[in-house]
Formats: sequence, C-alpha cells, structure tokens
Amino acid sequence: MTHSHHGYLDFLLQLGLLGFLIFLGIYWSTLIKAYLLVRQKFCLDYFWVIIALIFLVQTNLAEPSLLAQNDFFWIFFAMITLSISVEFKQVFHNQNMAQVYQGQALTSSP
Repeated sequence: MTHSHHGYLDFLLQLGLLGFLIFLGIYWSTLIKAYLLVRQKFCLDYFWVIIALIFLVQTNLAEPSLLAQNDFFWIFFAMITLSISVEFKQVFHNQNMAQVYQGQALTSSP
C-alpha cells in the first residue's frame, strides 16, 4: 500500500506535523478571507470558494488525493488560494487607502 486511506493521516505521514500545520494555516486563512469577501462585497460571487473548500475537506477525508502531484484537487486548491489572496488584497487595500485619504482630508481641513 503506497498511501493511507485517510487524506489527513497521509498529510501527517508525508509532510510531518509542521507541513500539516502549514497546510491548515493556508486553508483557514483562505476560508476566512473568502468569508470576509462575501460579507464585504455583499454578494455571493465568492461563496463558491467556501463551498469548494468544504468540498476539498470532505473529499480528502476518504481519498488522499490532495497531495498527489498534478492532481485536479491540488491544482484547484492552489487556484482558489491564489485568487482569493489577490482579490482580498485588492479589496481591503483599496478600502484602507480610502480610509487614509478620508482621514487626511478630515485632519487637513481648518
């Protein structure tokens, strides 16, 4: 047998505790960013990301496919993580810059 029958046990066996914790950090960070984008933009365009991440978690419970090189699930996870990170940075950077400009306008007025 080349792999365990539980995806997260396979993560622990192949990557160790540190690799597993790094994966969990990336996963939870992406999930929280997607949730904040759904709330901030008041639209459900980013809700598919939450559904896809839940799907990946459920799929990896029964089948250790997330670690397979060039597997669809790994590419899908990487695509989701990168797209949400870029969008999150754009939305919240623009919001923070608007607050900075408003603050400067309020403090510079006599």
